[in-house]
Amino acid sequence: TLDESYILDQIEEDDYKEQGVSRVGGYPDVPENFEWPNTTDGAPMTFIAQLNLKEISSSDQNSLLTKSG
Repeated sequence: TLDESYILDQIEEDDYKEQGVSRVGGYPDVPENFEWPNTTDGAPMTFIAQLNLKEISSSDQNSLLTKSG
């Protein structure tokens, strides 16, 4: 069963000046030499989100997530 869920929403346009922040869609923070994964059909996988757990920990009412990372 699902006890807790989160809604991910982009509030403002990301200028990508800061690294390590939470992002929904767009481009992730990855090293320059990172090889983006492909599906079994060879198409690039879709980036959904990167989450900075320190930023979202205040919304974690059941303390299911670590407080950093």
